Amino acid sequence: MLEELFYPKSIAIVGASRNREKIGNIILRNIISTYTGKIYPVNNRAEELEGLKCYKSISDIKEPVDLIIFSIPREEIVEAMEEAGKAGIKAAVVITAGFRERDQEGARIENEMVKTASKYSMRFLGPNTMGIMTPTFNATFTFADVKQGNIAIVAQSGGMGAYMLNWAQRTRTGLSYFVGLGNQADIKEIDVFEFLSNDPQARAIFSYMEGISDGSRFLNEMPEITVKKPVVFLKGGASSAGEQAIRTHTGSLAGSYELFRSAVRTVGGIFVENLTDLLNLAKILSSEEPIKRDILIITNSGGHGVLTVDEIERNRLSLTKLPPKVQSTLEMVLPPHASPRSPEIHWISAGTPTLIDI
Repeated sequence: MLEELFYPKSIAIVGASRNREKIGNIILRNIISTYTGKIYPVNNRAEELEGLKCYKSISDIKEPVDLIIFSIPREEIVEAMEEAGKAGIKAAVVITAGFRERDQEGARIENEMVKTASKYSMRFLGPNTMGIMTPTFNATFTFADVKQGNIAIVAQSGGMGAYMLNWAQRTRTGLSYFVGLGNQADIKEIDVFEFLSNDPQARAIFSYMEGISDGSRFLNEMPEITVKKPVVFLKGGASSAGEQAIRTHTGSLAGSYELFRSAVRTVGGIFVENLTDLLNLAKILSSEEPIKRDILIITNSGGHGVLTVDEIERNRLSLTKLPPKVQSTLEMVLPPHASPRSPEIHWISAGTPTLIDI
């Protein structure tokens, strides 16, 4: 269960800073502006931060903490996580970067983090993540003021995540969740998908992935998730150069692009080829209007109608049939040479005024 991660009753921020340009301060201010629970900044050089009492160490917090966020140098992470584990904290977000995606020493520290968290039954997101946003708080280091909505975004790239949050702000597309996966040292994408699939505040899940953590789990568990709600995938690393870039970005093994696309379709997911399609689909699914599989084509070009029919069949959708009464009404509006050729497809050789009438 990831309840403490997504719905904590209290949050501590280790590495909360006085400098308003630093990540630790940005995250603190975002939490203060969105969260109604208890907040505990931790900084051994400050008495007060952003109007809140500051604690010298995790052990100085004498009340229970559900979620702890780390934004400190990588060399300090394992010791801080040990202290958090002893304090009984069960969920963490590790913002800090510079682990297996950087060098062997980073990989060693990341492994130590996993061992330490496991010892105390602590689950953690990251490292190398831009954070998390839920219906009750924003613990990311982006300033995007995102409208509350029903779409969940899961991104393995911080930069891509920031772009998608800014897009949601610009287009007023409502989000319920944003999860930056980072290196997935502990919490994997499948864990997040499973949690979101059971949350009614997420109508659909949109993900940018660079690699799958466990292929067997993906194939075995994703079908149960995609039955509950749509899960849309965009994958980075389609080219050989892109695969190499991924290794230095999140330390993931990209895997075969074609195999990934086939796997997504096998488990009932929706695969898109580019970011534009991902965001357009997110905009559509964020609407409160009911979404149906049946499509009516209205076009002033026979060729475009044929191509659209091909795409509908390719994507396992279906053409809707208009009732005879509606067809009769259309024939009254359209010129004789533009009469409907079938109940499903309407070729209209007409100008803008006629299309507006329809």
